Amino acid sequence: MAGYWEVNCKGLSPDTHFVLNLFLKSLNEKNKSQQTLTRYRAALQSFFLAHPVSYKSVTGEVIEAWLTKQRKVKKERTVKDYLKAIRAFYNYCIQEEHLDIFPLDVNLQVISSPERYWELKTILPNPDNQMIVNQFLLHMKTLGRTEYTIVSMRIYLQRIFKEKDQSFRQLTREEIEQWVTDTHQQRCESARSGMWSTLRTLYEYCWENEILDDTPLRNKRKYAEATDVYWEVKGRFSVEENKDVINAFLLYLKNKKRTKKTIDEYGIFLKRFFWTNPVHFTQVDRKRIDEWFSLQDPEWSTRTINNYKQVLRSFYFFCVRKEYMARSPLHYFWVEKNALKKYWKTDKVFRNRINKEVVNEYLQSMKIANMSELTILLYKRTLETYFVRKEEDFSTISFDEILQWLIQQQKVVQATTVNGRLSILASFFRFCVEEGYMESVPIKPRWYLREPRPLPRYLEKGEQAKVRQSAEKQILRNRIIVEFLLSSGCRIRELHLLDKSDVELENRTARVMGKGGKIREVHFSETCALLLERYGEMEEVKGEEHPALLVSNIGTRLGISRMRKIINQIGKSAGITGSLYPHRFRHTFATELLTKGAELDFIADELGHANLETTKIYARIPEWKLIRLYRRYMG
Repeated sequence: MAGYWEVNCKGLSPDTHFVLNLFLKSLNEKNKSQQTLTRYRAALQSFFLAHPVSYKSVTGEVIEAWLTKQRKVKKERTVKDYLKAIRAFYNYCIQEEHLDIFPLDVNLQVISSPERYWELKTILPNPDNQMIVNQFLLHMKTLGRTEYTIVSMRIYLQRIFKEKDQSFRQLTREEIEQWVTDTHQQRCESARSGMWSTLRTLYEYCWENEILDDTPLRNKRKYAEATDVYWEVKGRFSVEENKDVINAFLLYLKNKKRTKKTIDEYGIFLKRFFWTNPVHFTQVDRKRIDEWFSLQDPEWSTRTINNYKQVLRSFYFFCVRKEYMARSPLHYFWVEKNALKKYWKTDKVFRNRINKEVVNEYLQSMKIANMSELTILLYKRTLETYFVRKEEDFSTISFDEILQWLIQQQKVVQATTVNGRLSILASFFRFCVEEGYMESVPIKPRWYLREPRPLPRYLEKGEQAKVRQSAEKQILRNRIIVEFLLSSGCRIRELHLLDKSDVELENRTARVMGKGGKIREVHFSETCALLLERYGEMEEVKGEEHPALLVSNIGTRLGISRMRKIINQIGKSAGITGSLYPHRFRHTFATELLTKGAELDFIADELGHANLETTKIYARIPEWKLIRLYRRYMG
C-alpha cells in the first residue's frame, strides 16, 4: 500500500513529524522491506509520542532512560530494535545536516542488565572515580531508589567523568561548575539540573561516609557549616527542659560517632514533635504519640513512620538509661508480636468437633516436647488440610481410605512431599494409639515412596572465594551473614535468634539455640570476629539498644526472609551455579571439615546433630578428594 511507511499520528512536533517522514521515505527508496519500515515507524512513533518535543532537543540521557523503562515491559529483542531505529534516525539527521551533534553514546550497545543496572557501563580514565561512583550507585540501590533514578544518575556520571583523568576528590566548586557547563553546553536546563543534583548527592555520600573531609557541593539547607555545637537544636521551646534533654541526647549521638546527617535529622524531628506537643517530655504517653502521628502527612509510608518512631524510641531509651524517667512510653520493636498467640492450637472450623479436639491435643503434646515452632506449624497445616472436611471420626479412618488419599497425592506432589505428609499422619495416629483412642495405626510402612537422594550442594573453594568477594561489595552486616554461616555451620534461624550477649569475640564462640530449644556453642573465624567488632562500632547501626546481633534498617531484629534474599542476591552477583541459600553454607561447612580430616563426632557436635547418620548426609567427600584418595591407594 502506497505510503504505508508514513507517520500520520497526532501529538508530534511539526519538525519531528517532517524529518521522521523524510527518514522513512529514504529507507523506502533504498528498497527496505515493508516489515523493516513498519518496525522502524512504530519504534520512532512510540519514542516521540512519549517525548513530544523537537527531535533536536532530545538528549542521550532521555533516550537511554526511555529504553531502560521500556525494558521493564518489553522483551530484550524489542528494546534492541528500538535502539537500532533511534540510532538509524539520528545517523540520518547527521548525514543530511538536520542535526550537528549525535545525541547517543556511540558505544551504547546494550542497555544495563536488570541484575546489575547500577554499575557503570564504561571504563573511566581514573580508577578512583570508577570505584567510588560504583559504590555510590550501589548505595542508592540499597536505599531503595528506583531503577529509573539510578540509571539516570549512572548516565550523568558516566558522561561527566568519562573524559577526565582528574580525581573527583581534588575538584573545587568552580572547577565542577566549569565541568558541568562544558559537558552540558548543548543540553537542556533539566539535564543540567539533573547533573547538579546527582553530583551533589555523590559528594554528600562521600562526606557522610568520610571518604572526603568536606564537600564542595554542600547542601546549605540540609547542612549548616559544621561547628563545635552543630548538634544543638536552636529556638525557643514551650518547655525549656525538653530542649535541654534533646541536646543532651544529640550530644550522646555525637559521642557515639553518629554522622552529622543522622544527628541533624534526629534533631529536626524531635524539635518538630515537642514544638507541637507543649508538655514536659516525661508526660508524653503512647496515646499522645499515636494521635500525633495520625495527624501528620497521610502520604507518609509505613517505613517513614517506623523510622520516626525509632527516633522517639531511641530518645526515650536514653532518658530511661539516664534515669530522667522510669519507663519509656514506647515499646521496643523486638517485643514479639505473636508472643501471646498459641501457634500450637488450630483455629480452623472442623466438620467434626472431635477431630479438632484430638488434633489440638496432639499439637500441644508437641509443644510440651519442646518441638520447634516451625515444625509444629508444618504439622498443624498438614493435619488441618487432611481433617478439616472429614465428617467421620479420626478413629474410624481405614487403611483403604488413607491408601486412596496417598494415590491421589502422588498425582499432584513430589514423592518427598508425599512421604512428609504421610509421616505426619503416621505420627498423629501413633499418638492416638498411645493415648488409647484407637487400636492401630492405619498406615503401612511399605507405602512410603522411594525417593531420589540428591547429594547436598556445597560450595567449592573457588565458589566460596567468589561469594566472599561479592559480599565485600555489600554493607558490613551482609558480609557478617555470609562469613558467620560459612565459618560456623549455623542454621539461618539460629543466626536470626542470636543476641549480642551470646557472642564472645575474644574466644570466637557463640551460644546458639538450635531445634527444640537446644543450646550449643559454635565457633567462627577470625575474619568474622573482626567484622563483628567493626559492626558493633559502626556509626550507621540503628537501634543500638536492641539485643539482637543483626538489626534491620528500621531497628528490628533482621528477619529470616530478608537474610535469605540477601544471600540469594550475593549468589547471583557472584555467578554461583544454582540458587544460593543458607543451607548450602551449612553443607559447605560440614564438607570442608570432613575434607580436612575432622571426625564425624566433632562435625555432628558443631552442627547440633544427635544422629551421626544425619551428619553423613551433610558431610560428603568432594569428588577431587575421592580421586586423590583412589590414586593414592589404587594407583
